[in-house]
Amino acid sequence: MTANGSASSSYTGASPRLVRRKAAAPDAPLVVLLHGFMGLPDDLAPFASSLGLDGEFVFPAGIVDLAPCGRRGRAWWAVDVEAREEALSRGPRDLSRLLPDGLDRARASLASLLEELHDELGPRSLFLGGFSQGAMLSCDLALRTPSLAISGLVLLSGARIAESVWAPLYAARQGLRVFVSHGRQDADLAFAAADSFRRDLASAGWDVTWAPFDGGHEVPFSVWRAFKRWMKACAPSTAQRSSR
Repeated sequence: MTANGSASSSYTGASPRLVRRKAAAPDAPLVVLLHGFMGLPDDLAPFASSLGLDGEFVFPAGIVDLAPCGRRGRAWWAVDVEAREEALSRGPRDLSRLLPDGLDRARASLASLLEELHDELGPRSLFLGGFSQGAMLSCDLALRTPSLAISGLVLLSGARIAESVWAPLYAARQGLRVFVSHGRQDADLAFAAADSFRRDLASAGWDVTWAPFDGGHEVPFSVWRAFKRWMKACAPSTAQRSSR
């Protein structure tokens, strides 16, 4: 993943569970972004400052520690690494039939965190999303919790999973704004599957902003610039604050 700088002193780590960048305005939106498999909150956190937007940015740590497996970082659910590597040997994966073990636990953990943040911060516009596995979990929560108020969903190099469960739920989120990015040379998660997914969401009435790019399984600067423009359009008051 392309990164820019390191977390500044404006970030706080009140617990090992998350990294935060505090908002300047009390009514600034809440932006919760989840890292991917073998990731850490610090993978995404530096971009909160570089975006130049006022928001309460929260970067949770995945609930699965991968250190006992001899791997970097954390995950939201465990992955059979040997099966994953075998599948990748055949090319980029389409995970639409995957229903991961541990998904229910991960969704409950994320829902609990959002409840805690709501209790602490009060009502705010919520922008929820993440990278790769984090994007999958965010979308799963959004679809399976239609009562959760979401101003925007952010899917960075993610994938559609559990299609048989997800597809009947698209209509309940008609009109939801969603930012979707994916690399045309992604060697992990198939670009064609991501393109098909975003077209299905658009057909179901979602407000889709599509940001394909020439690259792999990453979040390049071009995507962050597009994300910033999208955020300004979705939360104009935040854009006004950022220009002051």
